[in-house]
Formats: sequence, structure tokens, C-alpha cells
Amino acid sequence: MNCLLLVVVNILRSSAQLIYADNDKIVAESERALRKCFVYMEQVMDCNPPLRKIGKYKWRMEKNFKNALFHLQNENCRLQEDSSYAPPKRDPLCKPPKPQLSVKLGEICEGLSRDFFAKEIFSGCRRFNAWQDRNNHLLKDILRMRNQCLKRANLPY
Repeated sequence: MNCLLLVVVNILRSSAQLIYADNDKIVAESERALRKCFVYMEQVMDCNPPLRKIGKYKWRMEKNFKNALFHLQNENCRLQEDSSYAPPKRDPLCKPPKPQLSVKLGEICEGLSRDFFAKEIFSGCRRFNAWQDRNNHLLKDILRMRNQCLKRANLPY
């Protein structure tokens, strides 16, 4: 396992003294999303300058997830009693054609990280929209760098 990933897992586990009953589940979901995204970044950002930016994007993504867990830990998020918030639903009948491995990993990374921040448990947090916006921005940057590497290799993207 990647050395940075072990550090992330240990940090997330140590900061996961959450007040909710399913804290292990939330930490495990954040670890899984980070792990998939880290693998995705290492596979698609294989040209320069994106190659040298992998560490920066891993750190930024990890920081966003840790910030959400920190706010849950410190009771900064309140579950809203009559919240009209509903997490987005995916259509199980709508399946895209089989993509390449890197594209499939990208979809998994996006899905897991967006699903993590779309949890109802975060809807009562003041920073809820900021975390989602930050996550979406990081995912767009990673996609942009993937396309840059594919363009340099003269591959379709």
C-alpha cells in the first residue's frame, strides 16, 4: 500500500471519534473514496506537469475529507429535524458503455467522493456547500490534467 495512503488512513482513524453511531462506517467510506481517487490520480496523471502535482492534489483532497470528519467530531454539524434535503439518486437503468480502465476509475472516484459529501449527516453543516464545491473543483482539475496527458500521448479523450 502506498505510504501516503497509510498516513491518510491512520490520520482519519485517529480523528474519527465522531458522535454518531456509524462513525466507523463514515471513516471507512472516506478511506475508500480517498484510496480510489489516489489510485486514479496515479494512473492518469502520468505526464509532466501533472505528474509532479499528484502530491498536491492528494493533500488537498485528504484535507477536504478530514475537515468534514473534524466538523462531525466537534459537533459542528446538526442534523436538521425537518430537512427537505434529499441526496441525489442514481438511475440504475442508465448504464454507460464499458469505458477504458482509467475512465472507469475516474467514475468510481467521482461517485464515491460525491456520495460521501452528499450524505444527510453533512447537510446540517455550515461548510456543507464549501466541501462539495471544493471536491467538485478538485475532480474537474484531475479530469483536466488527465485530458492533458491523453492529448500529449495523442490519445482520444
